[in-house]
Amino acid sequence: MEDTSKFIQCECHGHGLMMDHFIGEDGRPSELYIIVYGSQSYFEKPDLWYRIKRAWGVLRTGKVPGGDAVLSETNAANLVAYINDFLIKAEPGD
Repeated sequence: MEDTSKFIQCECHGHGLMMDHFIGEDGRPSELYIIVYGSQSYFEKPDLWYRIKRAWGVLRTGKVPGGDAVLSETNAANLVAYINDFLIKAEPGD
């Protein structure tokens, strides 16, 4: 069975993207999944500067930050290539 998954690690090494898709009954890919993983430890209290920075961001923008994945140019190109490959293979054939 072909491995259809791809993992791309964030530049901060704290997050990652796992991409996968299923092969349908017709043999073409279907249902693309992109899962964001975070490996930041929530058991350790962040330092004071980090907490102030996050609090200021919430006060200024009104948005609570989520898990951000920062990708290098190479990793971003890999992400785009995976999605493009999925779209090309998922197109109905003649």
